[in-house]
Amino acid sequence: MTGDFIGQAEFELADIVGSIHHLKILRLKDQRNIETGKCIVWLDKIDETNKKEVTLKLEVEDVPS
Repeated sequence: MTGDFIGQAEFELADIVGSIHHLKILRLKDQRNIETGKCIVWLDKIDETNKKEVTLKLEVEDVPS
Protein backbone atom coordinates (compact mmCIF):
# COMPACT_ATOMS: atom_id res chain seq x y z
CA MET A 1 0.00 0.00 0.00
CA THR A 2 1.36 3.42 -0.91
CA GLY A 3 0.19 6.82 0.14
CA ASP A 4 1.03 10.16 1.64
CA PHE A 5 1.70 10.40 5.36
CA ILE A 6 -0.52 13.24 6.57
CA GLY A 7 0.65 13.21 10.17
CA GLN A 8 0.26 11.63 13.57
CA ALA A 9 -1.20 12.60 16.92
CA GLU A 10 -0.55 10.75 20.17
CA PHE A 11 -2.67 11.05 23.29
CA GLU A 12 -3.52 9.31 26.53
CA LEU A 13 -7.05 8.06 27.02
CA ALA A 14 -7.18 10.03 30.28
CA ASP A 15 -6.73 13.26 28.28
CA ILE A 16 -9.98 12.56 26.46
CA VAL A 17 -11.93 11.29 29.47
CA GLY A 18 -10.93 14.35 31.50
CA SER A 19 -11.80 16.89 28.82
CA ILE A 20 -15.01 18.86 28.37
CA HIS A 21 -17.61 16.74 26.52
CA HIS A 22 -14.99 13.94 26.30
CA LEU A 23 -13.71 15.59 23.13
CA LYS A 24 -10.23 16.67 22.08
CA ILE A 25 -8.93 18.33 18.92
CA LEU A 26 -5.37 17.23 18.29
CA ARG A 27 -2.77 18.64 15.92
CA LEU A 28 -1.46 16.22 13.31
CA LYS A 29 2.31 16.58 12.79
CA ASP A 30 4.58 15.07 10.19
CA GLN A 31 8.05 13.55 10.69
CA ARG A 32 9.61 17.05 10.73
CA ASN A 33 7.18 18.14 13.50
CA ILE A 34 5.32 20.47 11.12
CA GLU A 35 1.56 20.74 11.65
CA THR A 36 -0.33 19.12 8.78
CA GLY A 37 -3.93 19.24 10.01
CA LYS A 38 -6.22 18.36 12.88
CA CYS A 39 -7.70 15.16 14.30
CA ILE A 40 -10.89 15.16 16.39
CA VAL A 41 -11.24 12.40 19.01
CA TRP A 42 -14.23 11.83 21.29
CA LEU A 43 -15.53 9.11 23.59
CA ASP A 44 -19.00 7.69 24.05
CA LYS A 45 -20.00 5.59 27.03
CA ILE A 46 -20.78 1.96 26.30
CA ASP A 47 -22.23 -0.93 28.29
CA GLU A 48 -19.94 -1.75 31.25
CA THR A 49 -20.14 -5.49 30.49
CA ASN A 50 -18.27 -5.01 27.20
CA LYS A 51 -14.90 -3.89 28.61
CA LYS A 52 -12.14 -4.51 26.09
CA GLU A 53 -8.69 -3.17 25.31
CA VAL A 54 -8.52 -1.35 21.98
CA THR A 55 -5.50 -0.48 19.87
CA LEU A 56 -6.27 1.83 16.98
CA LYS A 57 -4.26 2.52 13.86
CA LEU A 58 -6.16 4.59 11.35
CA GLU A 59 -5.38 4.76 7.65
CA VAL A 60 -7.35 6.92 5.23
CA GLU A 61 -7.38 6.45 1.47
CA ASP A 62 -8.58 8.47 -1.52
CA VAL A 63 -8.61 11.88 0.17
CA PRO A 64 -9.25 14.68 -2.35
CA SER A 65 -6.43 17.18 -2.81
